[in-house]
Amino acid sequence: GVYRVDMGRNFSGWTEIRFRGEPGGKVDLSFSEHADGSNEFNLRSACTLDDRGRGIFRNRFNYSSGRWITITGLNRPPDLPGIKGYVIRNDYKRASRFECSSPLLNQIHDTVLWTFESLSLGGYVVDCPHRERMGYGGDAHATMEMALNHYGMGAFFTKWIEDWRDVQKPDGDLPYTAPTHWGGGGPAWSGVCVTLPWAVYERYTDLRILKDTYPAMQRWIAFIDTKAHDNMLVKWGGHWDFLGDWVPPGKDQGKGRVDEYSTLFFNNCYYLYNVKQVAEIAELLGKGDEAKTYRRKAEKIRKAVHREFFNPKDNTYANGDQLYMALPLLVGVTPEELRQPVMQALENEIMVAKNGHIDTGIHGTYFLIKTLTELNRSDLIFEMASKTDYPSWGHMLEEGATTIWEQWDGEHSLLHSSFLSIGAWFIEGVAGIQLDPRHPGYKHFVIKPGMVGNLTWAKGELDSIHGKIVSEWKIEDGAFTLNVTIPANTTATVHVPAKKTPDVSESGQPVAEAKGVKLLRMENGLAVFSVDSGSFRFASKGLGIPSSPKPTD
Repeated sequence: GVYRVDMGRNFSGWTEIRFRGEPGGKVDLSFSEHADGSNEFNLRSACTLDDRGRGIFRNRFNYSSGRWITITGLNRPPDLPGIKGYVIRNDYKRASRFECSSPLLNQIHDTVLWTFESLSLGGYVVDCPHRERMGYGGDAHATMEMALNHYGMGAFFTKWIEDWRDVQKPDGDLPYTAPTHWGGGGPAWSGVCVTLPWAVYERYTDLRILKDTYPAMQRWIAFIDTKAHDNMLVKWGGHWDFLGDWVPPGKDQGKGRVDEYSTLFFNNCYYLYNVKQVAEIAELLGKGDEAKTYRRKAEKIRKAVHREFFNPKDNTYANGDQLYMALPLLVGVTPEELRQPVMQALENEIMVAKNGHIDTGIHGTYFLIKTLTELNRSDLIFEMASKTDYPSWGHMLEEGATTIWEQWDGEHSLLHSSFLSIGAWFIEGVAGIQLDPRHPGYKHFVIKPGMVGNLTWAKGELDSIHGKIVSEWKIEDGAFTLNVTIPANTTATVHVPAKKTPDVSESGQPVAEAKGVKLLRMENGLAVFSVDSGSFRFASKGLGIPSSPKPTD
């Protein structure tokens, strides 16, 4: 007979199934992500029954990926209670906790983490666990900050960066995957040799990853400099080179890609991004003259890119899509006097042109969320994250997804790294636990609760190298409370909504009398405090917040 098993969730790992059938019989298993498919990507296993017609299948030489298992070769159904699935991944510890008043956001958060754990195989992050299983640098952007905000990833990413150093070519060029070495991509794939070590350093303050990788970074920048003319990159390579934002809504992986002009703009912004980060790294490593050289180069690139791609009529860049306003704001292409008009154009593109929906691919989603988080526009991220129609994470869940898809429309892989970057926002933008770039490693950090949309509470924890950071906020009966924990030997800048300082208390006493708390300023309806290590309970009244907010989705 043929039997079909639904494991309940898409995952990659091992399966254990007990069988009874014909003595010496062969039982075949095939795995699929789709309910109507018996096999995908030739994922198969087999079990030979003993002379009593019994057998226990357990993976020994492989793993499988999917949700549905098709079993053939039995004359009776398998023992359902004896069917087990195990997610198999590299060994790293969970370093976060998050929950909020929105069931939808909680489900997206949990699905993102479940997906990542099914992708962290063999000491690097794969794009998908079945079709290619490649360590794409582009997909690293979609996962690295999400992973660093939720797991202890120092050793894991240090090993992966070593893979990237190992695959670098003598001329400084880098393939688009490591250690797997092949696959398509572009500058934003290879340039992970700069961005990933920097992201790890920001969390762990371990200079070794920067020292060890700096020569590779220099060779990479020297290589792409050879592809530049008049301080801007020009397209090079074949059909699978010089790629830009990958699979935004309505775009395909073949002929229907993002237009070449916007892709050229994206890759030049990324060029600038890499050069500016290498300048910062050089300064940290005591290489001041090299840092100055890279900064001069960055300024030339910035001016050239802005001059070529800026559209003064509507304050946009390239084709005017979301990414092409977010990225220049993030990397500093946009001159100071134009930042507000470009930000307004980005907001209009999100809220008006796209009716609050996201319209980006793998890179675009990462850079859009990163930009909006850094610019304190979590309200716009909330709008996009709260949608349940296409394109959105909620749409995937409405369609029955238990892992995040490769494309917004569900084409290709249903377990993929493409859109996991939203995971970083739950800790940074909603719970509000944020790095202070001037004090890496959370020696000093920021707590700025994300009171956006119709959220009424959120709880977040992050295990930093100094200890557990806690941010728990709540709106109830028109009042706001915030419980924070600042680890020993660290400090934080804490933002509390308030009309005026006397409206804020700490542990029931006027905040002016609270030990370890100092008012820094009032700005934009927030009281901003410097807070020493310890546990604190802030409360603020008279905010004009509705006492009965609309329930979240």
